[in-house]
Amino acid sequence: MRLSSSLWAQHLGRMIKRHWYIQGNRPIIQTATESYLKSQNIEIVEPEILLVQQLPERLKLNEPLIPLPLPKDKTHPNWKDKPCLSYRDHNVLLEGVEQAKVLTKTVEIVDGLPESVNNLITEHDERVEELVLRTVYNSTIYDAYQERLPKPKDPERPGFMFPRPYGISAIRKARNLSQKLLQLCESLSGPQVAFERNLIYNGVVSLPIEKDEKQLQFELRADMLVTSTSPLKPMASKGEGNDIQLPNLHPIDSTITLEKENIYTLRNFYPIMKNSQWMNVHTIFAHFNPREVKNIYETPVTESQILGRSLLKSFAVGAACARQRFGNEVLSLSEPVTVQCIQSDGKMFHFSVLQLNTLDLNGSGGERNIWWSAPNINLYEKAGYEGGIPTVQNYNPEVFRRIFAFYNNN
Repeated sequence: MRLSSSLWAQHLGRMIKRHWYIQGNRPIIQTATESYLKSQNIEIVEPEILLVQQLPERLKLNEPLIPLPLPKDKTHPNWKDKPCLSYRDHNVLLEGVEQAKVLTKTVEIVDGLPESVNNLITEHDERVEELVLRTVYNSTIYDAYQERLPKPKDPERPGFMFPRPYGISAIRKARNLSQKLLQLCESLSGPQVAFERNLIYNGVVSLPIEKDEKQLQFELRADMLVTSTSPLKPMASKGEGNDIQLPNLHPIDSTITLEKENIYTLRNFYPIMKNSQWMNVHTIFAHFNPREVKNIYETPVTESQILGRSLLKSFAVGAACARQRFGNEVLSLSEPVTVQCIQSDGKMFHFSVLQLNTLDLNGSGGERNIWWSAPNINLYEKAGYEGGIPTVQNYNPEVFRRIFAFYNNN
C-alpha cells in the first residue's frame, strides 16, 4: 500500500448533519413587534386558535349555479293533458310508405316521376360524366377523414368479434356527394338558374297539425334545402287523385310508432322569412344515417320505411312553406305547393315529388295530396380499394341526370 500525506480534511457528511442539527433548534429572537402592535390597538391572536378552527368542506349556496332539471310530471310548465304525437328525424313508421300515405292523406296516381320531370332527364357528354365520376372518387375514397365505423355483425355467428373497421361513414359520404353534385349542377346550369336558387344547410321545420282529433307535430331537419324565387308549378290538377282510396292499415292505427308526449310546445317554424325572395321551397336533400334512424322495436329499417321518410319530410317542409305563404289557419290551399325530395345514404338515391293540395288530414274523403316516387337506384355498386387500387364499380350515370333535372325544374 502506498503511503500518502495527511490532508487534515473535514468529513463533509458529518458537517452537514451538524449544521442541520444547530439550525433546527434556532431560538426565537424577541423583537418589539408585539408591543408595537398593541400600542396601535391591533389584536394579536395565538396561531393555535387558527389551526384548530376548521372551515366548512363546501360552500353552501342558496341557489345552484346550474339550474336543476324540472321534473317531468304535471308540475312542469309545459305539461298538457292532451298528448302530442311527435315525429322526428330518428323515427320511422311501422308500415313505411303505406302508413305515411294515410297519415298525410296522400295517394299515388302513376308509378314513377311526373312526365314534366322525366322530360328534363337527358344524357350528358363524356366530360360531365368524368366530373361526376371524379366527385364519387373524392367523396367516397379520397376523403382523408377517418372515423371508427360500426361493428360488422354476422347473423350466423352473433358472438364473433370482427376487427373494428375505420373509414368514411355513410352520412359523410352522403353529405360530400350532395354538396359536390349540387355545386356541379350550379356550374352546368349557368348564372340564370343559379341566381334563382338559394341553399340552406340543416334547415329545421316545425309543423303542428291535427288528424282525427289527435295532435301531431313534425319536427324535422332538411339537411340541404334548395329554395327558389318562384314556386314549382303543379304537376297535376287538384282533384285528380280524389277518387283513389287510401291504403287500409287495419288493425293498426295510422299514428302508431309516433312518440307520445305530454310535455311539448306547439310552434310553426319555417327557416326562411316571408319577405325573402327565396322563400319558396324547391328541393330537399335528406340524408339517411343508419346510426340515427332506428326502429323502436330494434328491427332493421326496411326500404319502405326509408321511402316513408321522404314522404313525411316533403309533407312537413311543404306544409310549413304553405303556412308561411297563406297563414297558419289555412286548410285547403288556393295554390298547390310542390316539393321535390332526394334521399340518399351515400350510395342509394331515392327521388320523389309531392304536390300538397290540402292540410286537412281528417277522415279519408275530400281533397288528397299527390305523390310521385321512383324506385331506388344506386350511384355505384362498390367504391373502395381493390388490391391497393381505388376502384368504383358499376357507376350509374342516371343518378346525376335526375339530380340535374330536379335542379333545373321550374
